[in-house]
Amino acid sequence: MHMFGWKQKKYIDANENTAIITLHNEKIVQNTVIKMERELIKKEQDMAKQYWDMVSLLTTVLNHNHLVEVGYQDDISFYTKQVYLQLQKKYPEYGITDEEIASVAHLAPIHDIGKIKVPIEILNKNGKLTDEEMNVVKQHPLVGAAMTQRFHGAADEKKAGDFGIGDTVTYQLTSKVPDMTGYTSYTFKFTDTLSKGLDLKAILSVKVGSTELKAGKTGANTYALSYDKTTRILTVTLNDFYNSYKGREGETITVVYTATLNKDAVIGMNPNTNKAVVEYSNDPKSDGTGKSEPSIVDVHTFDFTIYKYYLKDQNNKEDKTALAKAEFELYKGNTEGTAADEQAKVNIVDEGNGVYRQATADEAKAADFTSAKIVSDADGKVLVKGLEAGTYYLRETKAPEGYNKLLSDIKVVIEANYDTTTGKLTNYTVTYTYNGNPITVTNTDKLTSPEVPVENKTGAQLPSTGSKGALMVTLAGIVLFGVLTASKAFGKKKAKN
Repeated sequence: MHMFGWKQKKYIDANENTAIITLHNEKIVQNTVIKMERELIKKEQDMAKQYWDMVSLLTTVLNHNHLVEVGYQDDISFYTKQVYLQLQKKYPEYGITDEEIASVAHLAPIHDIGKIKVPIEILNKNGKLTDEEMNVVKQHPLVGAAMTQRFHGAADEKKAGDFGIGDTVTYQLTSKVPDMTGYTSYTFKFTDTLSKGLDLKAILSVKVGSTELKAGKTGANTYALSYDKTTRILTVTLNDFYNSYKGREGETITVVYTATLNKDAVIGMNPNTNKAVVEYSNDPKSDGTGKSEPSIVDVHTFDFTIYKYYLKDQNNKEDKTALAKAEFELYKGNTEGTAADEQAKVNIVDEGNGVYRQATADEAKAADFTSAKIVSDADGKVLVKGLEAGTYYLRETKAPEGYNKLLSDIKVVIEANYDTTTGKLTNYTVTYTYNGNPITVTNTDKLTSPEVPVENKTGAQLPSTGSKGALMVTLAGIVLFGVLTASKAFGKKKAKN
């Protein structure tokens, strides 16, 4: 039996969906645990104080540089709090706490912090800004976002599940420096296996407590990095672990890295997994090591199927005939989710056999790249995949010959639903809306895709979807034309008399 037993605890952070591995030494005495808990509480309190001190400093900077109007910050803080209080009162199911309200109200005044990077002569300019100056001002939300991300750390990246092909996913591996009493050397390494749909992109940071480690083969406060492209296994080994970190038990070990969701990513209910373990010394009398149970994080990307058809008999809605060669484009929704963002057309790659996917960033940057048209196949169907959850607008750019093109875009909303306990995907929905009529399709099957039916009509008839509004306009035009004709005839008759 080993002198030092280890208990491994794993979980998936439901908020950030980053892999976190925590190790606990069963032999740590109770007094040590109590001491560590007290120190941790004090550290958290100190960090919270430093955080809010920095927020206050940023607020002071904004005031000093006249980046906001006098009294504006107090107003925005007050009204933000009032809005959240109303949300808390009217929507208790959201679980908004008083602490969250206080935090958001406290942070509200620095929402314009990105203006620090905008030249003061532009902010204080009298008169209309030039197009170039306006473009500079428009960058301040992005600058502010980049600045405030430093307060939250890498664990605050977008949670897994809402990713499109080509997107970057941030992972965080976390453990603790163990009690190394009785050891003279110690092995500690992270091993992370990426699925075929994930490509390693970069190691952002490796830290023990506040100490940032550098990449290197040997030496104190360094780590060795290896990645096998065949097995897709990433290994991060903390060098000279015993000499570097003895006496620092309980300090947090953190590895943050990024991966890209690639063209081989599996779709829908099928997860693109990331499996992390810690390998550690488990016997001070030998070089033996143990491994924790894997912590698994799932990344999902979504799809839907367009079904293009027409009805021979409008009284028989089941008698659908497939239409081939209808052409579509897909756009991301605008910020409000009310219309297509004309500057955010989704770049598409035709994979053949009626399957289309979102292009990766590298593919779209290629000099010879042209986004493919989404074209319905002989069965009237076309699969569009590799999309993150969100709002899209499907636009028919060309109807099959002899049929009418749709008058407006179809709104398509993809929503992912995760189990609040396990963090695993339970289902995803696709809600498509045309002419104000939303229909939701729920998918829990790994083999199928939610279907968005698109009907066309032949000849001079208007499309059934959206036809009411168009028909009313047409009839109004006919009535108006009739009135004008009658008026002219009456005028001529009167003139003759």
